[in-house]
Amino acid sequence: MAGRIFFVASTLSCFFASPFSAWADEDQKGISVSPMFQEISLGEGQSSQTFSIEAFNTTDTLITLRLSVLDFGSLDESGGVAFLGAEQNFEKQYSIASWIRLDRDALVLGPGESQSVQVTFENRDSLSPGGHYGAVVFKVENSGSDTVDENGKSKIAISQSFSSLVFAKKVGGVLYDLNMRSVERETNWFHLPASITTRFQNKGNVHVVPRGTIVVTDPLGKVVQKGVINPESAIILPETFRSYVTRPVLLGAALVPGYYTLTTQYRYDGRDDVITHSFRFTYVPFFEIVPMIVLLGGFVWWRKKKVGAEKSKVNRSA
Repeated sequence: MAGRIFFVASTLSCFFASPFSAWADEDQKGISVSPMFQEISLGEGQSSQTFSIEAFNTTDTLITLRLSVLDFGSLDESGGVAFLGAEQNFEKQYSIASWIRLDRDALVLGPGESQSVQVTFENRDSLSPGGHYGAVVFKVENSGSDTVDENGKSKIAISQSFSSLVFAKKVGGVLYDLNMRSVERETNWFHLPASITTRFQNKGNVHVVPRGTIVVTDPLGKVVQKGVINPESAIILPETFRSYVTRPVLLGAALVPGYYTLTTQYRYDGRDDVITHSFRFTYVPFFEIVPMIVLLGGFVWWRKKKVGAEKSKVNRSA
């Protein structure tokens, strides 16, 4: 790509957890690839691994696609993907572009035609153990509109590019180390959590998928809410943070005021045991507020009346 500029795949708001084909709509025409996500693993002594990516042209015109390979990293904690060019500040430990070889650098697709490109991931000595991340990028040649209109004025040119993500792992020296850094909830004394955000830090050298549950129990131990952490099986890259939002489901009436317990349990690939964290928060059912106010008001009124009666009795005695 000219300049190998930095760009963001905003449509890939979460890292895909399993291979799948690109979408296809019979009523829409365009270009797509399959799979959009590829996860591979190189064992010890394995010199390389080859896989294929297929491109489809469902338009009525001849399309030329230029192929390239870019590294990518995590854009933010929500899971955005940042594709990086050679001049960008990218952690080379997790790059993959230098070890990927394509069997061709271009595809010419006629209307309704599909073709495959063979991708080889080479296990050279320079490839470090752990995770490596990149993408095979397909750029539509001459897809941009003319940059100058009939009056000689500049126009905005739009260039179409799309990609197939590659998540690779070289075994031997793989380090798994995932920790939950914080748990934040949207709640106050009078409402149970509407959403719960768990923030993880991956200090290992390979991508992982955290999975777990969140349970809220009342002071008597009854489960009133339950939710799933990361039901989409979204990936967190090494040496990055990622936040997952859980919206717990109400399982029963929360009638008892007092200290409620929020318990998180999670695990991830590379660790079989379950990690548990718990903390307490105060909750008072909203429908109990009015009776409490009435009781408090009645007590204050009774107390004032009693004090007034005692003063009157003292005055009469004097």
